[in-house]
Amino acid sequence: MTPGSASQKWVPSLPFGDDVEVHSIVATTSGKAGVGETDGVVAWESAYLPEAETEIVVESSHSAQGSPQVIAEVRRILLEHLEKFQQGTSSERIRIGAVSEMATSSKRHSRGPLKTR
Repeated sequence: MTPGSASQKWVPSLPFGDDVEVHSIVATTSGKAGVGETDGVVAWESAYLPEAETEIVVESSHSAQGSPQVIAEVRRILLEHLEKFQQGTSSERIRIGAVSEMATSSKRHSRGPLKTR
């Protein structure tokens, strides 16, 4: 995601699938949403997703992934999706089933188990 790279131009124009629930976590150095706000790298108006079902703005610099507020929001979203999956009220069952089926029928070479640090 180098500034000025080709992907910077076309990725933002890609549409979300109709069955994708969009959530947005945006960092700004002030912790406020609005035109002119920034995380030091990305302007709020570039990060804003009007189709997002939820959006939180956290006070942080660009690398916000370690923020307790961000971690809590990602956890909340994952638990929400898990609950929908368990209740069968989500299209995620269909997607997960399709991905599992593709994985078992794939003839691609496996690199073995994932390594952790």
